Amino acid sequence: MNRKKSKILGLALVAFVIFGSCKKDDFTSSGKRNLTSKNSDDYSHSINLGTHLRNPYTISVMDSAKAILELSSPTDASKFIVRVTHRYVKFKPQTWDQYDLLVADTSLDLYDYPLDYEVSIGDEYHDPQVPIDSPTYQYAAVPANYTFLSNVPYEILADLYLPEQDPNLFFDGLSNSDLINKLVDKAMMLTGNFDDTIGTEAYTGNNLKTTFDPSGNVQIYDYGFTHPSPAFTNKYIPLEGVKIRARRWFTSRWAYTDAAGNYVIRPGFKRPANYLLVFERKDFDVRKGTFGQATINGPKSNLPWNLFISDRRQCFEGHIFRAAFDYYYDCISGIGRPPIKGFLRPKVKIAAHNKDKAYNAQTHPWVRLLGFYSMIDVWKPDRASAEIYSTTIHELGHAAHWDRNHRKYNACENKVAESWCRGIQYVFTQREYLDRMGLTGFDFWQGWQYLSTSNATDVKHMQDGYTPIVIDLMDTFNQRVYGNSWVDDKVSGFSIQEIWNTLNTAETLDDWRNNLKALGKPGVNPSDLDDLFDYYISI
Repeated sequence: MNRKKSKILGLALVAFVIFGSCKKDDFTSSGKRNLTSKNSDDYSHSINLGTHLRNPYTISVMDSAKAILELSSPTDASKFIVRVTHRYVKFKPQTWDQYDLLVADTSLDLYDYPLDYEVSIGDEYHDPQVPIDSPTYQYAAVPANYTFLSNVPYEILADLYLPEQDPNLFFDGLSNSDLINKLVDKAMMLTGNFDDTIGTEAYTGNNLKTTFDPSGNVQIYDYGFTHPSPAFTNKYIPLEGVKIRARRWFTSRWAYTDAAGNYVIRPGFKRPANYLLVFERKDFDVRKGTFGQATINGPKSNLPWNLFISDRRQCFEGHIFRAAFDYYYDCISGIGRPPIKGFLRPKVKIAAHNKDKAYNAQTHPWVRLLGFYSMIDVWKPDRASAEIYSTTIHELGHAAHWDRNHRKYNACENKVAESWCRGIQYVFTQREYLDRMGLTGFDFWQGWQYLSTSNATDVKHMQDGYTPIVIDLMDTFNQRVYGNSWVDDKVSGFSIQEIWNTLNTAETLDDWRNNLKALGKPGVNPSDLDDLFDYYISI
């Protein structure tokens, strides 16, 4: 990707173990019945708004609900102090810079549709009053003492009393949920939200119906190669680490999927909740194009939500997320991670563009310093899933290299920067598809390691920086068996950690070679190391 363009040719993998044992669990059924199970094709359309619901959490409604409760249970009613605890806000960012400032506030649970409407399932909503190339409105409930950003326009739609979040109703760290639900039930009935009431059958003496914990499982379809290799995957695999929100009106709770794709959100609710999948983590998020969070809006239900992601665009976003999650949070044996979020260090934004381009991806690390725009752009959603995964790892390899040493990264030649990323995407993808999935025949094009000076396309590829030297340093295969125009690779045994550590100060392949020589690695002949590097330097 010459640090701007990533022209990924293919994937040649051999069966050797680079990483330690970090095996993901195989997917097993949750064993639950009556699951709300959906294929993501059902969600691959815009969200539609339905009925505008009357808000049960306004101060006036809550005052009325408390008065009704007082007639039958004055002791219970006396425990509520109805006041403004939150505000229902419509944020109106007019530029994408304002939008990015808003979404950078991780204290907000933002939604791109209003929270007092019935909403359909789908994967995006854009207010028809907002130009399609401008950020749509964002909705949230914020604490009464929330400090608004001065340069992001907003409108307060309602003052709210949210007893579910009233600290006065928490005892020993737990909310008095039965008491709260008695008041909320009255408010729901006053506003005609009868589907959201617990109802008289929910009471057994003074006890309300059992709480349900929003839960389920998320699987993503792994599209295999159709040519020239057999379709090794073409099956559902668990999607680990993705965020699932459950929302009851203005209260949102969330959890992350585990290695099997399972999730449970606690504490739960006693009424149906709106499910939402969000392709984000603390340190990165996946965007739906240049701007806008990639999400899948699920059903409103009191049943578990099982999602099988198969829509090509949503799979594109999901496999980008999957690669980023692995590079950021999975065990990577001493290799530096991509930039993490911190003070004056905004999260990395990865744009999933649902269209083709002359190249697969592009990384521009300096953009992260601004925090508004995507640091990484990925195109071509209809490729095999392993390619999308591999491309994302490649681009994150650039981000990690840049984050470790800005100055050296900016000064280094393409053969250093691109060869590192070619190597790290090889390692991660081999680990995922060979070691974890056990696809021992997985071999795509045999293009990365088998480059020859007798082939003009190979020469141009290596001149652009995409050499297999990192792979050569690790493996035991010598390409010279194919003829004298292939590299004479007698070097093996370097770990990916050693290669990463010697990359830090290297601006040229010669610098990198000298750093490796300085390790004095047993079993490595310095003259063999010279021959290996000289081959690629001379091209």
